[in-house]
Amino acid sequence: MIFEIDKELKVNVEIRLSPKVEKYIKKIQTNELSEEKIEYKRICKTINILKENPSKGKAIQRGRLNKKHLKRFETDKLFVIEVDNLHRLIYSLKGTSKEEKLVVEIHAIWNHKEYDRFFKY
Repeated sequence: MIFEIDKELKVNVEIRLSPKVEKYIKKIQTNELSEEKIEYKRICKTINILKENPSKGKAIQRGRLNKKHLKRFETDKLFVIEVDNLHRLIYSLKGTSKEEKLVVEIHAIWNHKEYDRFFKY
């Protein structure tokens, strides 16, 4: 069950990265190129925003999701949040209003072209 985050409600938010996302972040974190350092900082900032407010992103339209997408990400609802003008972070929320923990699962970090191709925009 997905629920809106009540500002007064104290919910422990856990961030989980897919293996591909974790590998990508480690790669750009250790790279000396200034562009990738900037991208790394923006990704970290976006992840921190999600930790503070997991409902900050926008839900991906149900019509854009097919069974393949839902099976791949093991969820029935995906969200997207912009990292910068070039990148999107794809994630899902898992937890219930009765639990004290909400898990933000980050599945992918894509550029516009990858995002548009995957969701057929």
